[in-house]
Amino acid sequence: MNSESLLSKLFKASLPAILFSVLLNTGLYFMGTSTGWLNPNYILPNASATLTIMPVLLASVLPLLIGVLLFLVLAKLLKNPAKIFWVICILFLAVSMAGPFTLEGADISYKLILCLMHITPAVSLPYFLGKIKLEEI
Repeated sequence: MNSESLLSKLFKASLPAILFSVLLNTGLYFMGTSTGWLNPNYILPNASATLTIMPVLLASVLPLLIGVLLFLVLAKLLKNPAKIFWVICILFLAVSMAGPFTLEGADISYKLILCLMHITPAVSLPYFLGKIKLEEI
């Protein structure tokens, strides 16, 4: 199995997940801001600023790119990396859910939209990467 071809194939397979994550999270952001569910005056504690579209886009793409690299490592070590990758993604999702729920002073709608934004990449990447037939590379 050639590393370059595998990495290239993994990035190509992740493009629908990235596109899906960006589109859905952008839609959730604009829906949340237009309805008031994402309070435009709420200051995120770690950022010392309000939530804007740029962090939403970065959080929709960067974890997926890191996930592709993790999947590459798993593909080198295991015959069926997709199952383990699903478990890892679900564990990371569970840990990431603590962030929105611990925001002090944020409305429940704010927290729920952030949770939905966390679910999108955590489910889309293993779904699309799991469709790859590694034996054919």
